[in-house]
Amino acid sequence: MDAQFNIITEMRGTIFAPQIIYNTDNMTRILGLLNPSEGYVPSIRQQQPSLQINNGGITINSPSKNPEWELLSSDRKQRIVFGEQKIDIIRQINNNIIGGEELQFTAYCSSIFSLLIEEFNIEATRLAFAPSYVAELSERSDITHFSNSIFCKKAFMGSSLDNCNFNNVFRVDVTINGKNIKINFVSVFSDGNKIETKNNVTAIRNCLFFNIDINTLPGVGYKFNLDDVKYFFENKVVELNSQFYELYC
Repeated sequence: MDAQFNIITEMRGTIFAPQIIYNTDNMTRILGLLNPSEGYVPSIRQQQPSLQINNGGITINSPSKNPEWELLSSDRKQRIVFGEQKIDIIRQINNNIIGGEELQFTAYCSSIFSLLIEEFNIEATRLAFAPSYVAELSERSDITHFSNSIFCKKAFMGSSLDNCNFNNVFRVDVTINGKNIKINFVSVFSDGNKIETKNNVTAIRNCLFFNIDINTLPGVGYKFNLDDVKYFFENKVVELNSQFYELYC
């Protein structure tokens, strides 16, 4: 059996930009941009001091003065996270792929990011899209079959690989709104179990997990304006994701 990654569990859209800090004014401005029916509620993520061990002893690093915060939708399936250097839109799905999920989500990302860019006059330095897929397997041998067909063609002392935990990175030149941009295409595979409960019956399923992360190269001075962000999410990244997905599936 070939692995069928026909369940999509999560999608993340990201722009890297200076943080929109948490305060009453910013929160009010952002909530005013969003659809009230989504029922977004703000919260601050609690940060703990971190310890750094070095030759001179132990250093206690205090939490950031501008902590990460988020807006959580009323159904708790979607978050807009305002980190120190980026803004993430994260949607939990866990549905069978019926077509159009990625396109619908990236259109939503384009809309929200566009509103934020215009409202706060920000410019992005990186862009990213990261969906996660799952294949449910009937036999343990399906994992080794997939792993060996994709990743490992060799055996050790007559035994083939018995797990699936690896990643691939490709760096490709892509045109984004007329600009030549180098993009990282990252695939991460792992195997594990998924617990499901239906009609009060709990089942444990063997699964393969396939995470994609398509992101522009860091540290090269890219600047992405409103039109670039809209082009990436509305016109390009779903096509790129489909091509990368089909490389393995």
